[in-house]
Amino acid sequence: MQTINNTIIHALDIADMPADMQEDVLARTSAGILQSVMIHAFMTLPLQDQHTLMEYLDQDKPIQEIYAWLETKLTDLPEVVADALARYVMA
Repeated sequence: MQTINNTIIHALDIADMPADMQEDVLARTSAGILQSVMIHAFMTLPLQDQHTLMEYLDQDKPIQEIYAWLETKLTDLPEVVADALARYVMA
């Protein structure tokens, strides 16, 4: 999860903002970005990994754990996050 947060902070150039303002921006943007990441994951992961991801979601595993697992499976994850953020900002 920290990777998503760092990507958002860097892409929006808000590193110099107070922490509470950064948290507000992250709260407003992260849900849409995570949705894009999940769609990408289900479109690109092998079938067995898709099943594993679905099990994690069904078990309500913490998003940090799921994202950490996705980092091991999707080599393009930082780019996916950056692309999702760009679409979010342009909307």
